[in-house]
Amino acid sequence: MLEMSLGYEDHPRVRGKLRELQERLAETVIPAEQIRAAVLQATKDFDIRRTGVPAPSVEVWVNFEFARAELSAAGREQAAKLAEALLTPFLREWRFELVGHTDRIGSDAINDPLSLQRAETVRQFLVRQGMGANRATAVGRGSREPLRTGNAQGDHAVNRRVQVVLLRSE
Repeated sequence: MLEMSLGYEDHPRVRGKLRELQERLAETVIPAEQIRAAVLQATKDFDIRRTGVPAPSVEVWVNFEFARAELSAAGREQAAKLAEALLTPFLREWRFELVGHTDRIGSDAINDPLSLQRAETVRQFLVRQGMGANRATAVGRGSREPLRTGNAQGDHAVNRRVQVVLLRSE
């Protein structure tokens, strides 16, 4: 007898609800306290000495206009909340890698530098808000790590994000 198992995300209704929640989250400014709580939870059991364990990360959607690297009004608001969260005294011992992502529209030749520019825009914003320049680096991953692979506008919006990866200072 052949057995098949489905994860929750494989169920059509659950998948639809997850898509809806992702789209809503991509359009919502996350309060600094929620970002701080997510970062603290991510760091709770993280041990930098363990090899093979990925560093904890927090997904934060910082909005940009299509094919642009300048922060939109909503993007500036979200970046300000991110800065507020990352300037928490408890997090002063942590460094961050800001990983820029793009949607799947366009070629790698366009998306790769755009994703890096977006991550660098957020990094510069954080520095202007008072975070030490040595606490964050910016990298771009283009469109290679999408959260969603569809071609609907919501899929593209969800994929335009900056991921905050935590790296303990040495």
